[in-house]
Amino acid sequence: MNRKINTRLSISIIVILAFLAGAYALTKGHNFNVENSEQMLAMGGSLQKSKTCKVRAFKGLAEISVWQITKDGKTFLQVDKKDAHKLPVNDAADFKLIDPTPELEKEISDSSEKNPVKLSISGFATFCDGTNLACASYKDGIFRPFIN
Repeated sequence: MNRKINTRLSISIIVILAFLAGAYALTKGHNFNVENSEQMLAMGGSLQKSKTCKVRAFKGLAEISVWQITKDGKTFLQVDKKDAHKLPVNDAADFKLIDPTPELEKEISDSSEKNPVKLSISGFATFCDGTNLACASYKDGIFRPFIN
């Protein structure tokens, strides 16, 4: 039984491991990653306008300041302009939080532009009609019930 490893095999293993480590480092270097699914378009970075609109969902962490607003009879959270760059979509000025806890709901209902709430979100989705959704506790498929 020969205990020496073939040189070609050892070099191949090292190259594969280096490639995997580099790919991992690249994907973990961004705050938000795009969720891959049959119904969602995988894109890196910001939202790009296209002829066919696709729902896009991002996961990652962002701590932002928000306050509650009412627009067209619906309640949304307005993002502080200073924190807008932390979101994966540059033109997302407001969004709906889909999983607030009762404590967070109370805190948000008492918020205003002069008294914003610090909110930590872990997921963000954009829809073709201009609606934006966010979640505090990301789970795979959390945005699927909202996809038409």
